[in-house]
Amino acid sequence: DTEQDRLKIRLYDEDMVGSDDALGVAFLPLAALGENEENSFDLQLSGDGGGGVISITAEYQPFTGT
Repeated sequence: DTEQDRLKIRLYDEDMVGSDDALGVAFLPLAALGENEENSFDLQLSGDGGGGVISITAEYQPFTGT
């Protein structure tokens, strides 16, 4: 149900030495996506990674196969 479902996005950095660090998590409600059209969003990161904002472009394509 796109009215209630949301996409969870976890963002990490990439360390050359050691393990990658979590930068935060953001949620994108699927209802915000137009069907078969690109949409751009600025999403607030939350969590232990210090926060920040990410910019993404996403497109919702409904599954039509069986």
